This record gives sequence, structure tokens and C-alpha cells, in this order.
Amino acid sequence: MREGFFRSLLDSRRAFDADKGAYDGLIVGDSFTADALDPARIGEIADVSLFNHAVYNSAMGEQRLILKDKLSDGWRPDLVIIGLGPLLFVRDDEPTNFGLEFLAAPLVRLEGIWAAVAAGDLAAPFASGRHRSTLPGLARVIMGRKPAAGRGLDIGRVEAGYIENRYDFGGTSEELLEDGEVFRGQIQQFPGPRPAQVAYLEETIELARDAGARVVLVIPPVSPPQVAAIAGIPYMTAFMQMARDMAQRYDLPLIQGFDPAVVAQLSPEQYFDAEHMCAEAARRFSTIVGEALVADGIVAAKADGDDMPPAVCHPRP
Repeated sequence: MREGFFRSLLDSRRAFDADKGAYDGLIVGDSFTADALDPARIGEIADVSLFNHAVYNSAMGEQRLILKDKLSDGWRPDLVIIGLGPLLFVRDDEPTNFGLEFLAAPLVRLEGIWAAVAAGDLAAPFASGRHRSTLPGLARVIMGRKPAAGRGLDIGRVEAGYIENRYDFGGTSEELLEDGEVFRGQIQQFPGPRPAQVAYLEETIELARDAGARVVLVIPPVSPPQVAAIAGIPYMTAFMQMARDMAQRYDLPLIQGFDPAVVAQLSPEQYFDAEHMCAEAARRFSTIVGEALVADGIVAAKADGDDMPPAVCHPRP
């Protein structure tokens, strides 16, 4: 991950704490959600001001901590969107190297550090330890080389937590599928979501509801070739059933990005890699989410206004 992207991530999330009153609601989730939901585009359709606080490479337990932290000073959102990426429910119960940076309330921060230490990360209390995962990428930049992934090399808008990535994969569908082999390997190791992470999802829903917020579940889609490739994996069947069960149990709207009608509106060329969207796909999926929020009566429709300039992606290095 390039230094510029890391700095954008830190600065963009910390901006929320500096001006919570400007937002009606919060979006939580992992990198799938971070790259898929553009609050500005949603706000052009639905009359709501959202902040995307999704954290890369995180587990569901971390989303609970982040929401708990943001509610700790009395802020009361009207809406909380919980992004359900498949990897949220297979990861260990350990805050990421980034997530602890966004916990400001002392007791919540202590809870996060303790969870990391209990999981074996003894460096978690120290900034140098939390940032160690960025060091290989920083070394490449210092040596004049580009980071292998390409993320952060072409950042557009950074607004309400959303970091506009203007690079797409730039390869064939076959190459995109090859790129997604790691993701498929991760989920094939599990028969279904870890019970502990499912329990954290329930706690996150209850935290939001206790604060008076309406809750919406959103499953961001992966690229169309990857959708087809993972359709028969047992984990995905169990994951989708878990999401439906949770929506039914709590009577929540569920926006399913894996729905064929949604997948058909996106193309492989609009993805940064096999699972993450570039800005073009995010613009389209955010439109779908905004329209669903209005159609489900979650928020009112926004009065007509000027549309944002089109998002254009180009092949990454």
C-alpha cells in the first residue's frame, strides 16, 4: 500500500471525528465496502449525508468497535449501513493495523488493543507495530519503484471517507479470475462464517438500533467473473444464507450485490481487481444503493440537482 494512500486513509477517517454533526449516518465494513459505496453519489439520490468508515482488511468485530467508538460521545445517527463482505466473517478476532487508529474513546481503544494482544499481536499498543504492514510498500516508494498492487497510485476525490480509486484491472476476464484465486482459496477453507464474527454482526446491529438508527445491510458485489466462479463454494452459500437470516431476524433491508440483476449492470473492466471496484463501478453500485434506500422508504428522495462528473478509470500499472 503506497504511503499516499495510507495517509489518505488515515486523514479521511479522522475527518469524521472532527465533524460528526455533518453526517446523518455511518457506513461500516471492510475493503469491499470501502471501495463500493460513494456517499456523495448516494446523497445525489437519497436525502442523507453518509460517511464511509469501512476499514481495509478488517473483521466484523472491528466494525462493532468502530461503531461503538463513534457513538461513545452521544452522536446519534439516523442510518447505519453495514457492508457485509465475505472476508469479514473468516478473519481472526483481531483489530487490523489500521483500525486501532480510529478508536478515540479510551475504553473502546483499550478494548481494541486488548483484543489484538489476546490474539497474539504484542506490537498492537505501539504505532510502529501497528504500521508495520505498510513498510514494504514504503520501501518500494523510497527506492523509486511502484507498489505491486497499484492501489493509491491514482486517487481522485477523497470525500466523506470514500477514496476514489481511478485504476481498473486492465486485463482479460481470464486474468481477472487468476487474480481472484487468492480470495477463492481463503473462503474455501471455511464451511461458513465464523460464529464469533456473526455474533459481532448482531451486536453491531443492536448498537445501531439502541442509538435510534435505522439499519441497512449491503453486500457489495465482486466482479462478474468472480461471482460465477464462487457461486458453488459452500462458504458462499452459507454466507448468503446468514445474511438473509440476519435481515429476516431483525427485519432489515438487505441490498444484495450478488443479485444477477445487479451483477448485470457492472462489467469486469470496472473493477480494480477480482473483488474491489474502481470508481466507475462504485458510482453505479452507489446509484443502486441510493435508489434502494428511497424505494424501501428508508430515506426521502433528494431533490433534483447537478450530477457529479463521470468517474473514469484506466488500467493500473
